[in-house]
Amino acid sequence: MAGLALLMTAGVMTPAFAAQEEGRGSLATQAVSVKKNRIMSWNSNGQLNGTTQRLVDQIVRFKPQIVLLQESCRNEVNEAAAILKRQPLHLEYEVFHSDWPDLGDPVHDPACTGQLEQAILVAKGTKIDVAPETALYREADGLERRKFMMFQTRLAGKKVRIFNTQLSDGADADLRHSQLLQLSELVPGTPNSIIAGDLNAQPWTAPKPPQMPLYYWEMAPVWANGFRDADPYCGQSYDRRCNGTQVGVGKKFDYLLSRGAVKTKQCWLGNTPNNDHRVVVSDVTAGPASRKPCKVI
Repeated sequence: MAGLALLMTAGVMTPAFAAQEEGRGSLATQAVSVKKNRIMSWNSNGQLNGTTQRLVDQIVRFKPQIVLLQESCRNEVNEAAAILKRQPLHLEYEVFHSDWPDLGDPVHDPACTGQLEQAILVAKGTKIDVAPETALYREADGLERRKFMMFQTRLAGKKVRIFNTQLSDGADADLRHSQLLQLSELVPGTPNSIIAGDLNAQPWTAPKPPQMPLYYWEMAPVWANGFRDADPYCGQSYDRRCNGTQVGVGKKFDYLLSRGAVKTKQCWLGNTPNNDHRVVVSDVTAGPASRKPCKVI
């Protein structure tokens, strides 16, 4: 963790928000197409079913300012960004890739000629205070060397550090707990934080009713550090109103967790054609958090 230097970089005002700042007319505002303060997280190639077009479709559908991707095909991400820039909406993003792939071996969808990895897309015009960097978790599991990406930007008028990650899966509850502890070590220095991604863990850390499976203690570090999911009913105690993010299975594995002065408004879970992870989208606010469950759309 000592290697996570905070390198200060300055953002540049470019087309995504320039028209808003300069107050130009309708032709200019047509290019202002991203939804300011909107954040989207998606394991886009789960079960090796991702494609460039599916990624484009979901970004056009929600128009987020920030896109956080896990298990995404590098060439599909780059192709999607190029398509989004060319189309009439002119959604222009700066793309940041992780320093290491998710899988060391080329076990991909045949359409994916690049590595599966995490990626961050930031709408042009967004001020980046600390450039994205990648860090490996201390332990390695049997399949993938898990990692996270981290950067600092401003949402809802607040400086916020954003972590994009995918945790170990399967029976590796001890590893997931350790990985979240490692993220928690970085939180105290940045009061306003967001953890997003596929955490491969149900949220409950308090015992469920007897007819339910055992609770999932690995999420304890995020709750202990004051994080709150975009779905207010997905927390420490079991609540049937918590909507699952795994299509067909109903498990809650995908999160937008916020802490500090930044909160999340109403969130959406986008049904996707890859039959694995739903898209998680929410608008960030400095005001009161939403009390509505994530809406499946």
